[in-house]
Amino acid sequence: GTALDEIVDDVVGIGQFTEPMRRLLSEAHEAKQTVVSSAHPRLVGGKPSKNPRYLQVRPDVTRKREKYIAYMGIVLLGSTLQIFTEPDLLNSTIYQGIASSWSLNQISYTLAFSNGEFPLASALSILMIVPTIIIAVIVIVKNDFLNEQG
Repeated sequence: GTALDEIVDDVVGIGQFTEPMRRLLSEAHEAKQTVVSSAHPRLVGGKPSKNPRYLQVRPDVTRKREKYIAYMGIVLLGSTLQIFTEPDLLNSTIYQGIASSWSLNQISYTLAFSNGEFPLASALSILMIVPTIIIAVIVIVKNDFLNEQG
């Protein structure tokens, strides 16, 4: 038989594949189609290929957690810069009537560093971070961001 016959008929061997891969192999076998399996290297000149690149593990697929942590860090940095910079930029160029404390972040900053109200600024910061963390966890869980299976 063909190589696919041998793979599908090997009960122990096919059991080591994930369910979607087992299904793909079985369906291709039944339909007499060609299928690609990374567990079986490409044959070049009748021998397994010595080029491992086509079996290379992609870090963007296997390291999702680091990818999303980096993404969230970039978004946090961008939003923080925007909240502090945008009003000053608009106030100095286009519209001179924007208050310097139009966001909770800016109010907290003003309380701490202009008014010396560090306890009040700290309390306001905690009031801002708690719902933010709750919302972030809900979004991460609902969107399955950290699913290692892919």
